[in-house]
Amino acid sequence: MKDYKNNPQALFDDLGKSESIELEWALTHLYEELYYPVRDYIKKNSGSEEDARSILTEGLTVLHYKRRQGKLENKNLYGMLMKICQFKWLNVLNRTKKLVLVVDEEESSVQRVMTDTLDASDNVLERENLFACIREKLQRLRDKKREIVMDKYFGELSIKEIAEKYKTTVGNITNILFRTRAELRALIIDCPGLAI
Repeated sequence: MKDYKNNPQALFDDLGKSESIELEWALTHLYEELYYPVRDYIKKNSGSEEDARSILTEGLTVLHYKRRQGKLENKNLYGMLMKICQFKWLNVLNRTKKLVLVVDEEESSVQRVMTDTLDASDNVLERENLFACIREKLQRLRDKKREIVMDKYFGELSIKEIAEKYKTTVGNITNILFRTRAELRALIIDCPGLAI
């Protein structure tokens, strides 16, 4: 693995690659560097260690996607990833009505980095078309990947429960979800009405 701490340009470059060992190194490095800060933030704000792993994995997906799309500047990738994770966790708390007080020792507010939400349009037909497009794209995934995504996001199983179901490790399921979300994001980019 490369020494990314002393070479942030290499980290930025490798994050923009697709399906390479350098990309794996960059993602692993970012995961290892940000795991404890993200975990601590989420645990202080009504979350669990599993929530932290899931949010960090989703944050890495967003960071990689933005880098591949050329929408990311070579600045503090660690700070950017932390902000993405904070924002994603706030969204989870808002959706589950758990948001009471969000503890952020560094800043009093969390900046909006990116939303992965559907457009707030009231057009029912547009939403139906969007969901039909997403369902069609889901069918393009290999069976195991599709089942794991369905278990996580529609069956609402935890990563640990999915790992037990498939008799594998939590790390393996986290990795499969990371790669599958990136693959699915690339497939659904042309779906109408999707705000990424």
